[in-house]
Amino acid sequence: MGDAGVTFHPDDPRSIADGIARLLDDHDLHRVLGTRGLERAQQFSWQRSARQLMRVFESVVNGAS
Repeated sequence: MGDAGVTFHPDDPRSIADGIARLLDDHDLHRVLGTRGLERAQQFSWQRSARQLMRVFESVVNGAS
């Protein structure tokens, strides 16, 4: 996971609302998480996803678990 976002319980509307309110009210938190989010996004690429998916396909074809 990471530290680039606000977490909340997905089945609890109050928890979701509190998370949104934190981002709206705390401008420093909003800025820090925005920067962290951009840094985190750089860890992902289509090429990396394709390689991982290819390994899954190969393991299925070869009967590996």
